[in-house]
Amino acid sequence: MLTIHVAVDLPLGLDPRGKLNKYATNKLGEHFTNVNGLSLLQHFEIPKFDEIKNKAKEIGSKYLQFRLLSLDMSVDDNQTIRCIEINIIGNEINFFQLNNGPLFGEFTNEVIDYCIDNKQQLYGNYML
Repeated sequence: MLTIHVAVDLPLGLDPRGKLNKYATNKLGEHFTNVNGLSLLQHFEIPKFDEIKNKAKEIGSKYLQFRLLSLDMSVDDNQTIRCIEINIIGNEINFFQLNNGPLFGEFTNEVIDYCIDNKQQLYGNYML
């Protein structure tokens, strides 16, 4: 099993198949290809990635009141998928975008259209 320990504030992005990006990014947008002695130029894939995504979707479906969740997931020594923690605040949108492009990916235009079409309702809920 591959265990990757990444320094604080150097998140790694993943492609849709669970393959790690070849760089990590800090808050200034600087890219690093070596983190804690691990060369990211090698080919790394997250084990059981489809199962992890399914578990994350299952967990996320129980937290509909939040607009954005970050889940810390793991595969234990028995190959069981574990959710280590659920982050409901303090999610660094910049990190998501610096590592993988637009936050909503292929759904970006759909989200923009929704916001335009529902502008009054969205702003009305937050006006004092």
